[in-house]
Amino acid sequence: MRGFVLSMVLLLLAGQGVATAQKRYLSGAELKRLRGVYQFVWKDKHKGRVQLRADGQVLARTGNRVDTGRWKVKGNALCVSFRTWTHGKYKCGAVARAGDGWFIGLFRKNGKPRLRFRR
Repeated sequence: MRGFVLSMVLLLLAGQGVATAQKRYLSGAELKRLRGVYQFVWKDKHKGRVQLRADGQVLARTGNRVDTGRWKVKGNALCVSFRTWTHGKYKCGAVARAGDGWFIGLFRKNGKPRLRFRR
């Protein structure tokens, strides 16, 4: 579950077969506008909803599991911290907009995203 949060946001978003060649990375200013509720998929298996609030709070739910924490933007990276899933530590990463409309982020070494999310 810790990885699940690496999150999200990480907020915080997914779809199979994302065409990573057609991605555009978001700037810090664009990341700061990622507020509201998103559906997400973590590692192609954990699905849920995440809410990014304007005051920096984040709330995520997957199945019957819920966690809260904080989100912020550092440079051009989205950073998320959850009380339980990340033990209060921030996990940061670049976020891109894929050609299929999903946001993708927290990329593996092979370039595949761990996180996918959308409204």
